[in-house]
Amino acid sequence: MLFRSNNIPGAIFVYTIEGNILYANEELIRMFECKSLEDFMTFTGGTFKGIVHPDDYEEVEKSIKKQIEADNGTFRDYINFRIITKTGKVKNILDNGHLTEHKFFGKVFYVVMVDMDERKSGVD
Repeated sequence: MLFRSNNIPGAIFVYTIEGNILYANEELIRMFECKSLEDFMTFTGGTFKGIVHPDDYEEVEKSIKKQIEADNGTFRDYINFRIITKTGKVKNILDNGHLTEHKFFGKVFYVVMVDMDERKSGVD
């Protein structure tokens, strides 16, 4: 089940502990230079793994697991990694995730992503 919303600031998505994307907002779709939610889901395979640069994925997964295991109860992770957009651009990303329990989907991550290259250049 996919749902989407406009007018939420920042690149936001929700995915299951198994890695399946449940939600992606317009800013995330724009960040990946996709034309629509459907285009984004096709491009990424609808998974968290499809979002992360292939060379970074293993380290990202290890970091998330390590941070959650060492967590003090907030179940948050902060990770830097790269993405590849649909047009082939490589972007440096800061990811802030929060693991929580959802009554229908079980454990899910709520994630906010920031394009660090865009932020450094002062582009809004």
